[in-house]
Amino acid sequence: MLSYDVVFKPKLLNEILLRCPGQPVGVAEVMNKPKKGRLNKRKHSIFSFWGSKGFIFLSSTIILHKIASALPVPHYLRCRSTIKRVCSLYKVNYDLIEDVNAPEFLNHLNELKPDIIVSFQHQIFKKELLKLPKICCINCHPAKLPKYRGIKPIFWAMLEGDSEIGVTVHTMKPEIDIGYIISQKTFLVLKNNTLLDNYYLAYSLSVDVIIEALSKLSIRNKFEDFPIIPKTTEYYKNPNKNDVKSFKEKGLKII
Repeated sequence: MLSYDVVFKPKLLNEILLRCPGQPVGVAEVMNKPKKGRLNKRKHSIFSFWGSKGFIFLSSTIILHKIASALPVPHYLRCRSTIKRVCSLYKVNYDLIEDVNAPEFLNHLNELKPDIIVSFQHQIFKKELLKLPKICCINCHPAKLPKYRGIKPIFWAMLEGDSEIGVTVHTMKPEIDIGYIISQKTFLVLKNNTLLDNYYLAYSLSVDVIIEALSKLSIRNKFEDFPIIPKTTEYYKNPNKNDVKSFKEKGLKII
């Protein structure tokens, strides 16, 4: 299950399907629809965080990816422009959904009979969904857990001056970013790297971490052998204006 994203996720999915040690039974693209009155607030929040330069860059990138998916560009480029097209390339079942816990979607998942559900999106799994796969649900989180549970962990790692940034795949529980750590890798934080640079590095590394986690789970399913994320670990919330200001005052760049 992947959040809607034409910048990072199509490439990530392509690499996962290319290297997946098992047989993928389906991909769900999770499209969050803001409630009435919240769309403008959400846009304002994105603009406040990324700034005018970042907002224009990301918007332009999204538009270019959408154009590439429609124009008669080479097939190898067009087929990787959206999550749906990647699924078409590999002949994998694709679903566009708004609610991962919706009863009709859970029924559909039951029919697919997954051993493992991989989540790289923001909706919280309820108990019925967590119990659905034969082995477990796993989540990919761009942080060196147990540190930086929560929202925008790469931002917080940079703000706190960490020397490295991690990507973790862990089993899922009802609590957010809690479970057993199945796989984890890190990369060094370079002085001149922007937040966006580190996003690209984290998403690239995520493929290796997910593939390693799937390979480990195909061999052993005793989660007690893996380190656990304590429930008492601090949860980081969405950065506010003062956090973004502190980020920039330290000489760090968003984009």
